[in-house]
Amino acid sequence: MRIAIFTDTYDPDINGVARTLKYFIHYLDNKKISYKVFAPDSLSNEYVSSNVRRIKSLSFFLYPECRLAFPNLSRIKSELEEFSPDIIHVATPFNMGLCGVYLAKKLTIPLVGSYHTDFDHYLKFYDLRFFSKILWKYMNWFHKPFKKLFVPSNETLTQLKCQGFV
Repeated sequence: MRIAIFTDTYDPDINGVARTLKYFIHYLDNKKISYKVFAPDSLSNEYVSSNVRRIKSLSFFLYPECRLAFPNLSRIKSELEEFSPDIIHVATPFNMGLCGVYLAKKLTIPLVGSYHTDFDHYLKFYDLRFFSKILWKYMNWFHKPFKKLFVPSNETLTQLKCQGFV
């Protein structure tokens, strides 16, 4: 089994997605499952690995700890073809996630993903509730091509079902 993972946040970032992916990678290492992570570059060179392909990025103004990647699709496509994954796992719905979805479709590689963040909750926190309807339309559209979507809890599953995910 070979897994390509696309994410907009990764170690050494400190957040739930990065932490979950760290545990997932540890599991893959223990089971000797081949993987390649495509993630934004990091300010730290401390976490260098041949299994991680860092993509040029800039700090995101609303959330400076997160980086906005600018993937070169043709280069990543070549690397993906060379790696030859059996499955693509997308962990985030932003630039790297869009890249993963696009390449899964283009190369006809099965696509799965994980839903980590309650963005609707963050909209309330930043007093941006008026974006809620647009957010859920985007999330539904983004996750539609996934064969499987993994969620962290029954509460999240219920929330997604209420928003039309099934």
